[in-house]
Amino acid sequence: MARTLKDHEDVCQLRYENIERRLTSVEAKIDDIHREIDGFKTFIVKLAIKSFGGLIVAICAAVFVIKM
Repeated sequence: MARTLKDHEDVCQLRYENIERRLTSVEAKIDDIHREIDGFKTFIVKLAIKSFGGLIVAICAAVFVIKM
């Protein structure tokens, strides 16, 4: 336990340095998660475009075969 103001200041400084270090780590992890989510969104959009494109081609082909 801190006996003097200086001891108290030193203890608080160590605590705040530890908090800052941990906060920096959390921020980095959040940034990584944000990048992963952005990549996943891009993947989903590309997949949806390809799927709908394939569906349109299949429908056009079916219509063409039925009309023949």
